[in-house]
Amino acid sequence: MKRLVVFLAACSSRTSPLPAPTVHEHPEMATTSPTATTAIAIDITDGLAMPETVVWDPDQDIYFISNMNGDPAWDDDNGYISKVSPNGEFLDRFFIDGRQPDITLHAPRGMVIGSDTLYVADNHAVRLFDRKTGKPTGTWEVPGSVFLNDLAIDDQGHVLVTETGIVLTPEGPVTKRPFAIYRFDDGKPVELASGDALHGPNGIENTPEGMTVIEFMGSENGVFRLGADGHKDLIATLPTGELDGLARMPDGSLLVTSWEGNGVYRVVDGKKPVMAVEHLGAPAGIAYDSIRNRILIPLPTSNEVLIQPYP
Repeated sequence: MKRLVVFLAACSSRTSPLPAPTVHEHPEMATTSPTATTAIAIDITDGLAMPETVVWDPDQDIYFISNMNGDPAWDDDNGYISKVSPNGEFLDRFFIDGRQPDITLHAPRGMVIGSDTLYVADNHAVRLFDRKTGKPTGTWEVPGSVFLNDLAIDDQGHVLVTETGIVLTPEGPVTKRPFAIYRFDDGKPVELASGDALHGPNGIENTPEGMTVIEFMGSENGVFRLGADGHKDLIATLPTGELDGLARMPDGSLLVTSWEGNGVYRVVDGKKPVMAVEHLGAPAGIAYDSIRNRILIPLPTSNEVLIQPYP
């Protein structure tokens, strides 16, 4: 898996040129005839170190970017979270910095905002920070975990985290522990689902239709809904795999990033998934800014974040 090898190498630029990203409109979305455009609003290329996830804080109207800054399996305490304005300028590159003595942050991946807390998935724990000051407010350990990956908050206010259960090696991802999804009750992890059938759960999103999860491992390339009892209900399969980021759009469609597909798929219930953005490299934890109708796409292997009009 060449993308994973590049990922581990933490290269500062793409190893081979890629065409400019292309955004495809689809008939039910377009206000004019269907077209393709290569317009890019902003491309942040400096100051990032393996950015994995972007989240938009609509209250403050800022973007948080998690930077793994090295091998994602290492507990090296040098990860950081940047705070960026909607025009792509750093408000604070090291807003939350694992190198500070009062902060532990190894390889931050998925993030979610709940009230005034920014929750961050970080190898073996979920770390809690004040979203306005960046001050640490707690740590929720998941004993035995190896690759906590993405976060969501359910309708009852519980935080959920996916355990992809892998270690990335030059030969590709190697499973190190059972795949799982946890819910936190008073800061304590409760296993909702586990086992091979989860196929390395990665992106997770609370949608009106239910908790939605995508798979990084296996050949199914699945998008599924997770019941309260841990039951898995497959709703779509994608043409390519290594699914990473997930975002729900205002029209009810889902955007799913695929490393193997080098792009972003649009998923609508009952319809065949279609490519929405292509020529991206290895897109990770995607987000949507509903004020400006733009998607935010981190690209860890090229150390950049695309802020892209959509559709």
